[in-house]
Amino acid sequence: MMDNGGILQEAKSLVKKIKLRHEHLKGVREPYEPLWKDCIDVSRPGLSSFEGTGDKGAKQGLEIWDGTVVSALRIMADGFQGYMCSPSNPWRKSILPNRNLMRDSEIRKWLDEVDEQLGYAYRRSNFYSATGPVLRHEFSVGTAVGLMHEDVGEQNTAFIIPHPRENYLIEDIFGRVIGVHREFPLTAFQAVDHWGKENLSDALIKSFEGDDQKTEYLFIEAIYRNNDAILKGENTKRSWTQIYIQKDHERPDEQKPLTFESFDSKPFFAWRYEKNSDEIYGRSPTANAIVDALGLQQMSKSLSKSAQLLAEPPVWAPYSLRGKVNLTPGGRTYYSNPGEEIKEIYTKVNYPVGLDWREHIKAAVEEHFFIQFFLMMNRAEGEQKVIQVMEKIGEKAALMGPRIKRMEEEFLVPVDDWMFEIEYRAGRLPPAPQRLFDESEGVLGVEFIGLLAQAEKRVQVTRNIQNAVVAVSPILQISPDSADVIDGDAATRRILRDNYMYEETIRSEQEVAQIRKSRLEQQQAAKAAEAAPKIAKSIAALQKASEPGSPLEAVTKGGA
Repeated sequence: MMDNGGILQEAKSLVKKIKLRHEHLKGVREPYEPLWKDCIDVSRPGLSSFEGTGDKGAKQGLEIWDGTVVSALRIMADGFQGYMCSPSNPWRKSILPNRNLMRDSEIRKWLDEVDEQLGYAYRRSNFYSATGPVLRHEFSVGTAVGLMHEDVGEQNTAFIIPHPRENYLIEDIFGRVIGVHREFPLTAFQAVDHWGKENLSDALIKSFEGDDQKTEYLFIEAIYRNNDAILKGENTKRSWTQIYIQKDHERPDEQKPLTFESFDSKPFFAWRYEKNSDEIYGRSPTANAIVDALGLQQMSKSLSKSAQLLAEPPVWAPYSLRGKVNLTPGGRTYYSNPGEEIKEIYTKVNYPVGLDWREHIKAAVEEHFFIQFFLMMNRAEGEQKVIQVMEKIGEKAALMGPRIKRMEEEFLVPVDDWMFEIEYRAGRLPPAPQRLFDESEGVLGVEFIGLLAQAEKRVQVTRNIQNAVVAVSPILQISPDSADVIDGDAATRRILRDNYMYEETIRSEQEVAQIRKSRLEQQQAAKAAEAAPKIAKSIAALQKASEPGSPLEAVTKGGA
């Protein structure tokens, strides 16, 4: 989506163009907001109000009668982080598109060193703590946006994960997000501390000088590709430009941007869980389950009332006992007239049927969040063998393939590109081998090797080799020479690398050849040593004089 109706022609200054576009983007997002509010209500009680008008720190979730969606979202978010990008396990691996270069042991070891340094960079940043909010935004409203900033002083990257209400997306004709606006509040102290007083409004400066720590002012962060029409005439040298302006400035005609920076890598990510081709924003598992989720809330509310009716049923009581009936546990009500009997009112509550139906709805909701996958071991019946567990994980991972792919493309790849650029420009990556520059353009790719990605790939790749070996086994029994067709070394290396064995632990072809040569020499030497006593005995026997009457004497004399 780009500007229409000559929106940019209405303003001459860059600041005015950004403000006009911002109002246009707000109108584009407005139809999505009612669904987002419903999704937040049933899944994120701890998230402040969508309008930003709620009291911070106030109690949330008082209208939630069933916590199935809240629990399912938490399990799915924690499961995705643990299986896709856990701080405890390697989850990314640098690769080169050139297969010949990937066979070079020196280059592969350099890639391992790059991965080690990038892993350290991720741990230095707040990436892992920021990933939790990313996943919760993603699985509740369906769109998660993150902004990446280089913290030069700390020598790392700072990730900012805005509230969903702050984000506005710009999309191209291919469905790729090529720009983002963020509208967010700051106190006067925060604004001056970050940018200084220049180009800020007079009202904000006055608040700052009066030590006002409560009043907030609105700002817009805009990020565009450098070929965006809004940047026409601006001095942009890199691929992406980031601009900050104050939205509520009292002198817009004189206003200038607070910052104007350019980057080679995209300084943001915008991940949509799943998306229709005619929509810009994503749809979440909560949105997909919203009908069942809202029905579950109403059903649980009704069941709660039914349970209370069963525990504390209404009663008929004589008027003469008004104010004297004691219905507390162990309570006593005294009366003299035997006809003044207290009776329960029959309410026809079928509580078990309601419970069964609620469990059915809860199971349907959990299906949207893949709870069976993430709790597979907890819910497994009987003893499970390792191979059975791995097969089940692989099958479930294959079903989640489209979600995994979108997470990689729209979340993990932009983050990794940014991290690589920051570490490369800072000189913290090891120098690349010369062959890399001689035989390629130096383009580096990434492969994600988290447990979920591994499980999916194991189904697709490693199982192919295993199935092929099983299929060809009957032929090898009939024709053993046919085994010569299979390159065992190549198959072994493929399986090891597909299971992400470290390159430094895999021997090169030359090393393997030398080991086999040494082994053959040792085997030959051992055989020679074993045969030596027999040979010596034979030689000694030949050197002895022939015994009278022996065959050897007859042969010897006959020869004479």
